[in-house]
Amino acid sequence: MKRIVIAILLFALLTSCATNEIQYISRLDTSTVKLEGIDADYDLLKNAGTFACGGIGDAGTMPEEIAAFGRLFKQTNALELFYKLEAEGSNVGKLYALCGLYYLDYNYYSSLMNTYSKNESEIITISGCEVSKERISKIIRVDGAMRLKDNKETLGDWSKRTNIHEYTLDFYGGSIPEFLMEYLNRE
Repeated sequence: MKRIVIAILLFALLTSCATNEIQYISRLDTSTVKLEGIDADYDLLKNAGTFACGGIGDAGTMPEEIAAFGRLFKQTNALELFYKLEAEGSNVGKLYALCGLYYLDYNYYSSLMNTYSKNESEIITISGCEVSKERISKIIRVDGAMRLKDNKETLGDWSKRTNIHEYTLDFYGGSIPEFLMEYLNRE
């Protein structure tokens, strides 16, 4: 009987802690997030008009937005910066925020997928030389896209695990944030 009571109390304590963290995230006062020295990068992502997760043009040039994303990601308060960007950014800015949240708060990222998969707003994407207009919902979840196990699995790990070497990317399976991060780390 003692073990059952202890188990119930432990479960209640853990549930309470998890609930408090979720409430903290939803109540984050984004006005207190420090932008010292990176305000131009934050503003660029916040107001971004096009989304790319890799090089653009024939030369595969790194978009300024990806470079800015990398600088934000290296900040000691990166998690708060991406919470703020997700709350305040343009639709494109929110997608860059999701890429950061994928690594810094995977549970919160996962909880956002259902909401974003219903967003029918259109944005402009760039992939290589191809510029297109796409619905956010179609970028978030693509039928048949690569599904990484979690934010620790790389694209290469997935290919080895599945023995598939051609794939489609989306946010739902985590492959867009991973592709962006791999591209950023190559440069």
